[in-house]
Amino acid sequence: MQHRLVKHQPASTTMDVYGLRMRPEMSMPRTSTHMFGGDNIGILGGQFYQAQNVIHNHHNHNCSTQGIDPLLHLLEHVSSSAFHNSADRYDPPRCHPNTRVEVLGKIRDWAIQYGQDRKSWILWLNGAAGAGKSAIMQSILELLLLRYTFVAVASFFFSRGDSTRNIIAPLIPTLAYQLIQEIPETSEIILSTIAHNPLIFEQSLEFQLQQLIIQPLINLPFHMQKLFVVFIDGLDECLNRDH
Repeated sequence: MQHRLVKHQPASTTMDVYGLRMRPEMSMPRTSTHMFGGDNIGILGGQFYQAQNVIHNHHNHNCSTQGIDPLLHLLEHVSSSAFHNSADRYDPPRCHPNTRVEVLGKIRDWAIQYGQDRKSWILWLNGAAGAGKSAIMQSILELLLLRYTFVAVASFFFSRGDSTRNIIAPLIPTLAYQLIQEIPETSEIILSTIAHNPLIFEQSLEFQLQQLIIQPLINLPFHMQKLFVVFIDGLDECLNRDH
């Protein structure tokens, strides 16, 4: 199983394709104890899931010692306006037909590629203001959803003028919600984790990513696995992106 992340940043002095530059941003080893947690154990097809030496029965994720509903708790931290199809973003910018063909093709080929030997896990699309980065992001995202059913897609579109999506806090909860929608089998671990740790959204971004995105994906049985591509747009519009 592979996970992909596409993001865009503001201006760069070197442009490659129609005033835009694409480059691999991060390499991840095939087995990474830093990102995937060498001490974490998933028992596929069983009753229990262990994360950092705490064992949860994730078939009972609606119950917790805190008495919260984990799905409702997740929704309280989601920014629905950051979705690619949010009503708050209607009508989002898109590429006109038969334009940006080369750059769209390059991103598509990168996103759908299988293979454990692949070293590029993040694709960074940057360019000058007004170069059409958001339109490219919207267009390639919609293309993947329409034509590639083996790809699961999640997105977050930052906007400086929208207080619900101009900070980093809702990023992981919003992606986790979309992951549940795209791959419902991940809901067991995600909701169980939230039920047993309701303050997870107050913890570090890396910890949330590990517990709510990476662990649910790597614990999926093989026949349920999909490529998972995450689009993050407008990082320069996140007011506290250095946190």
